[in-house]
Amino acid sequence: MREEEEGDLDLRFLIYSVHRRREASNEDTMQHSPYGPRGPHGPGCYCLWRFSRFEFQQWAIGRPPAGPAEIEALFANEIDLGYVGPSPAINGYVKSHGQALRIIAGAASGGAEFIVRPGANIKSPSDLSGKKLATPQLGGTQDVSLRYYLQQHGLHPADKGGTVQIVPTDNPNILTLFKQGKIDGAWVPEPWATRLIVEGKGQLFVDERSLWPNGKFVTTEVIVRKAFLDQHPDVVNTFLKAHVDTIQYILRICQPCVCAGLFRTTEARHQRHHLPWPT
Repeated sequence: MREEEEGDLDLRFLIYSVHRRREASNEDTMQHSPYGPRGPHGPGCYCLWRFSRFEFQQWAIGRPPAGPAEIEALFANEIDLGYVGPSPAINGYVKSHGQALRIIAGAASGGAEFIVRPGANIKSPSDLSGKKLATPQLGGTQDVSLRYYLQQHGLHPADKGGTVQIVPTDNPNILTLFKQGKIDGAWVPEPWATRLIVEGKGQLFVDERSLWPNGKFVTTEVIVRKAFLDQHPDVVNTFLKAHVDTIQYILRICQPCVCAGLFRTTEARHQRHHLPWPT
């Protein structure tokens, strides 16, 4: 049985699998794997197909929770394997004293930016005081990045007695609020950062790569519920093989396509703003 929930068909894909066995029944294990639109989780969707080829099991596909909500679902034994940002993964590990989950692989690097509204007149970090900013979810990776950035520049969010209001909002609503002028900026993953620029006429304020050594930082990791790993190491091993196969495929085949798409997007930005094309 495969059930797909209609929604945004952007580049974000998240899968997580849930193994359930009905008591007093011989029904085969069923895999539940949601997905949704966010660039750093792209490997998940393709990995779902690769893994299903290995396992020959049934799948139900739907929309996933955001990172912190995914960790809570893992605590409730509703999720066994997942693609999630590093902040929720680390928080889950610490909160459970290392008992709930294991990080077993990396999945994506980069792809997060801080975009601001031109009308907000934000030219430097000090201009963020008194502004209303958005992140995808409280405690998520981009939320932590924004809060750390503010702290590094002597600013604090309103919920900590500071002057910067941070509004946790899902990505589609961030775009809507941004276009309506109801928020002044947002720290978001791709493709939402580009959509804020192209559709919301936003401006790049911080490319998160500039804040990390060599411009490299983790945005997505693969996690597994520890109890599931102990009970089904063979399934986890098979999933990891599919995951590695997916990453290698993306690097070998898909990267030129992605680069071509970024080239066209960048070229369009330069033309729209009448900027000289780099030579």
